[in-house]
Amino acid sequence: TLIAIDSTEIDSTETSSTAPIAIDSAEMDSTETSSTVPIAVDSTETSSPVPITVDLTESSSSVPIAIDSTETTTTITSTSSTTPQHTSSIFDCKNNEEDYCECSNDFIGASCEIQSDDVCSKQDNNTYESLFFITFGSGSDRFSSKTASDFNFKTDLKKESWSNFNPGAYAFVNSVPSSLTVLWHDAAKDHTTNDTDGYMYLADVENVNGTLFNYNITNLCVGVDYEYSAYFTNIMRKMRRISVTEPNIRFEVRAVHKKGDLIAKKSTGDIPVYQHMTWSKHGLSFVAKSSSVVLLMISNVGAHWGNDLAIDDIQLRVSSANQTGFCYPG
Repeated sequence: TLIAIDSTEIDSTETSSTAPIAIDSAEMDSTETSSTVPIAVDSTETSSPVPITVDLTESSSSVPIAIDSTETTTTITSTSSTTPQHTSSIFDCKNNEEDYCECSNDFIGASCEIQSDDVCSKQDNNTYESLFFITFGSGSDRFSSKTASDFNFKTDLKKESWSNFNPGAYAFVNSVPSSLTVLWHDAAKDHTTNDTDGYMYLADVENVNGTLFNYNITNLCVGVDYEYSAYFTNIMRKMRRISVTEPNIRFEVRAVHKKGDLIAKKSTGDIPVYQHMTWSKHGLSFVAKSSSVVLLMISNVGAHWGNDLAIDDIQLRVSSANQTGFCYPG
């Protein structure tokens, strides 16, 4: 325990006199016993020693004390023997070398300002209102003629037919095609329930940070909770002694303006291969900070071998009861 005393107003006009000071350290916490109290005195205006009496009513440990008596006022500053815990805040966290910061579980970023909360439920939930729900339709042809723009989103991938389906391509299919390497879940179906010959979004992702889904939405209600989610599956079949890159997708919510401030972010983690094609729900929950946002899905990995996936049932829904999720001007 270090206690600093600045006695800037002690009257020490007689150089040989002493100025006894008593300190009651009743609330000091110490684990040491039977120690003396070392004292350092800096007295720029007196040549006489300043004896100090310390009354440690609940402690017998050593308490180093420094006194700077440059003037005549006495100030006592005490530092606890235990290191104070820094309470993180979205206002004061910097996460740099000078300031320690530990964000709460649902926030990340240099100032803990980016939301990173998981979806409300890993299962389908029809309790709350859906703002949009993209299932990609259905049809008897294995490959749909529709493109991303027909579902109001943009992608960095290129729409291709099966004869030219290479890394960097996408298509909407009602079953997984047979791959040339026989490693895909041939003929596996989409996720949407009660959807005969339903299409899914098939993507052979090539580049890291490639955008699979870019969707603008307006008239959200600022301060209201939303859930942005989709179902994913790795279309690669689990094979012994064969290692492939597993898809890993990052969900982002950004404000609609030139800076595109990041509001929320959450990654799926690696989407594993299975013996039988398995769908899983991923996404994030966020509180709208802007009435207009961009919803993104971005690849965290790039590869030519693997990184093949299917996406279905992309949804934005409000997570508050008795809310439509839309707030219109006026």
